[in-house]
Amino acid sequence: MLRMNGLLIGLALLFYLVGICVFPFEMNSRGVQHQLFLLTGLAAWFAWAEALVIASRPAWIERLAGEPLDRLMQGHKRLGRIMAAAAFLHVITPLIVMALPIKQISGMSPHDTGTVLKFIWVWLHPLAALSGMIATVWVARVIWLDARRAMKKMPWDAWEKAHRAWAWLFLLFIPHSLRLMKESELLMPLGWLNIAVTAAGAIAAVSILRHHAGKARRAFAIVREADCRGDELLLQLKTPLAASIRPGAFAYLSLPGEDAEPHPFTVVSAEPEKGVLGFWIKKAGSWTGSLAGLKPGDPILVEGPWGSFHPDFSHPSEGQAWLAGGMGLAPFMAWMTEASRRRAAGEALPRITLWWFVRDKRAEPILPEVEAVALRAGIALRVFETGTDHRRPDPAEVLSPEAGRVEVCGSEAFARAFKASWKALGRKGVFRSEAC
Repeated sequence: MLRMNGLLIGLALLFYLVGICVFPFEMNSRGVQHQLFLLTGLAAWFAWAEALVIASRPAWIERLAGEPLDRLMQGHKRLGRIMAAAAFLHVITPLIVMALPIKQISGMSPHDTGTVLKFIWVWLHPLAALSGMIATVWVARVIWLDARRAMKKMPWDAWEKAHRAWAWLFLLFIPHSLRLMKESELLMPLGWLNIAVTAAGAIAAVSILRHHAGKARRAFAIVREADCRGDELLLQLKTPLAASIRPGAFAYLSLPGEDAEPHPFTVVSAEPEKGVLGFWIKKAGSWTGSLAGLKPGDPILVEGPWGSFHPDFSHPSEGQAWLAGGMGLAPFMAWMTEASRRRAAGEALPRITLWWFVRDKRAEPILPEVEAVALRAGIALRVFETGTDHRRPDPAEVLSPEAGRVEVCGSEAFARAFKASWKALGRKGVFRSEAC
């Protein structure tokens, strides 16, 4: 995401400076207010468009961004916060200008409305401004729903439908984003950039609304096995996509003809020669719960592969520590299967310890299978029970000095806590996580 942001911000600043050099603005309330409206508006608009492009999951997004989709989706959330903050500054711009020690004059400049086209262009300005103010009320409501979801006060399925409103709102704001630029600004490079970003965001919004997100990487699959163990489902699918999946990748699953958005799951096993993918899914809502009703032969759609959280066995002399928080074990299952395959082929592997953090290991139905896979791979498995009081392990034991490479998969808070401990202990080497 840094690559995309750097390019976009760099171009926007360069083109803005070119614009004000060619068309300088007056240092009065009208001139300054327009510049603040322009800068805050474009900041919100560009962040919004970029977030939509990421959410639409075009096949080229990882190559353009130089980052895997899992990190881009983390960036998608940050872009949403940036958009909200810039939009707030945009709304209160008149109040900011009133407090500045500059000459206060009328906010509207006189316009010549001699021709019909000029008349239409002039009157589109207040209409675009009014539509933006009305739609802002809807924006505030969607932000509130997103905040409720972040506080876990709104179920996933209901939030998912409400969150799609961002695509509708982007399309509604297009007249506002384009018409409120001056004619001279639209004819300058900054205006061209705004038109290009608007077009990209509009295409992404339409793709999301038509349920075409990720369509270029979507493949048909057939359920081979659905083994339900309490609240967890082991799902095996037969699909041609298995040939392109690497250990640690993830894919989106969806049911044919449904209205719900696809859901991402890490691939825990892949058998390319048989065309089979395996997923470990925890029932956390109505949609994941509905998967328990799947039977062999049922159709399902798989989208991928995404992500680049793949194992690195290239330094057999180093030690590695793999840290999995709950369902974060999923990619490490695929990694262990790959390690087992390499070990059987006689390849030298690093010394690996897998730490799996669970609340109660007696409540983990797949623990015997995890132990068997770790044993075949020659990996030391340590299961740490956090319990209801959320006990914490000794970071010095988990992040041992022998571990030259630390791999973490879990929540963002889980990853950040261990990253902070890793730095505090002065450990050297590589620390990698999907979350941070």
